[in-house]
Amino acid sequence: ANWNAAASGAGAPLMMVLGQDDELGPGLLARYLAAMVEVPDAVACSSGEVWIDDDGREVAVPRRPNRRERIFRAQRRYVLDQTTLVALCLRNGQVYGEPSAVLFRRSAFEAVGGYRAEMGHVADLDLDLRLAGQGPVLYLTEALVRRRLHGGMATASQQASGETAAARERLHEAWIGHPGLSDHDRDRARAALVSWAARDVVKALLRRRSAVAREQAGVVWRHRRVRPRALAENVAELVTGANRDAR
Repeated sequence: ANWNAAASGAGAPLMMVLGQDDELGPGLLARYLAAMVEVPDAVACSSGEVWIDDDGREVAVPRRPNRRERIFRAQRRYVLDQTTLVALCLRNGQVYGEPSAVLFRRSAFEAVGGYRAEMGHVADLDLDLRLAGQGPVLYLTEALVRRRLHGGMATASQQASGETAAARERLHEAWIGHPGLSDHDRDRARAALVSWAARDVVKALLRRRSAVAREQAGVVWRHRRVRPRALAENVAELVTGANRDAR
């Protein structure tokens, strides 16, 4: 609701919702605008990221296989349609861009009705996917967004409470029926959901968060019908660090 309230005050044709922790890197807006001029029907633009500490110094974070720099590798700019983005994000999570990374057209935002409050922690990704239904979205591989990493960030508290894990299933259920997805896309998405939930069960038990563990065990049970091949892909990625969706 607060993101929609902030967006309602925008009067320009292009807008973004910048988190209080994050910074726009040097040249970000110029590069975004240039890309959207080159692809005039694009409705949004995002980019790579670097992480910074409270003093603005760059810090290293774990390079998990589903991080977006592991996926968008071969080109400086990608033009993505909705089906491609849905398939990538159901399997890998938020690989397009958090609110501080995404510049979008106000007309497209209004056309899809803004953020859906019921999506909770994944309302930003849900918006990205719906925006992509209005036209192509752009992704620039250059790390232009500076995201703040600290213990008090909202993402950390949402992970601890189990909201991040619950929202993951919410997003899955909202988008798994997208007509552009193949049966293989859906199987890979289910495998990812089950893998994440199983990991969260272990993490919750180690941290004595029994309610979160029970909830995520339920996710594993509800979505357990996954082909071994799809689960094997996830295991291979964890071992090698190479994402099968890299392009």
